[in-house]
Amino acid sequence: MAYQVSFDGIWAKIEWAEHHRKALDDYIISIQRDKTKRSTLRADLNTKTGYHVLKVVDVADLTFERERVALLVGDVVNNLRAALDHLVFQLAAHRMNGEHDASRTQFPIDHKKGVFTSRSKRKGSLSQVASKHRTMIEKYQPYKRARIEMTWSNPFIHPLALLQRLSNGDKHHILTTTVATLQSYQMLFYEMPPMTSDDMTRAGRGLDRTLEVGANIHRARITGMIDGSVPKRHIDVAGYAAPFICLEEMRPAALNLKWISTYVVRIIREFEETFYPEAVSGHRGAPEEYPPGTLVITLG
Repeated sequence: MAYQVSFDGIWAKIEWAEHHRKALDDYIISIQRDKTKRSTLRADLNTKTGYHVLKVVDVADLTFERERVALLVGDVVNNLRAALDHLVFQLAAHRMNGEHDASRTQFPIDHKKGVFTSRSKRKGSLSQVASKHRTMIEKYQPYKRARIEMTWSNPFIHPLALLQRLSNGDKHHILTTTVATLQSYQMLFYEMPPMTSDDMTRAGRGLDRTLEVGANIHRARITGMIDGSVPKRHIDVAGYAAPFICLEEMRPAALNLKWISTYVVRIIREFEETFYPEAVSGHRGAPEEYPPGTLVITLG
């Protein structure tokens, strides 16, 4: 009897990855809403420019929170990586009719064509996979330079390359590196918006969003205080800023993991359609569709 390819285990892993991704999203939001984790902002007037410069006065200890975010990221990427590996396991079992060497099956993530080609040779991770399926896998490789655009993640990195980076780090017992920055603010004053492009340049020059004491995060022409008082030259409490824990290069964790998950789901669905055309719709575990214009993928 011919081997019956099953996608149940693959979708189960994707579903579990999505469960952890949503938990990660909820956890990051809970940190932002926790008033004990926010930073106080002080404002000091620069008499030469007329702008108050806002700087961070205190920073909460986010060691525990950053560690938990790293653990949740690991849960997501390891399940997505396992889903891809399980796909190749099923493809090898199909071609070899169940008489395959499971220890030599793995979904490749390669940055050079020569490396990918070597996977088909004897004892390679794709050597037991049919040629037509290897061709399908190849078009998703980072070296194929798929055109993928995002509105919320820079600098660019291929989704599988990011998955590889995150999963390799976690696999080698290194927690995913997370960084804390400042995102949302509660200002206790009214300000005049910059009127010209020169004003905007002047207001933004030399600022950063680093979550550390003394960081200059904003410049404002303060016109009044929310409590009705007159703005002073030095304002001890001018507002508050909530922390935002993200991946390296300031990549939003939950959004980037959703991006990776969407790409993985696209791969799995194409293969499932070749075996069970009627089954490809409304699968469990698949992340919701992105808003129009948020994600564009062109393979080739």
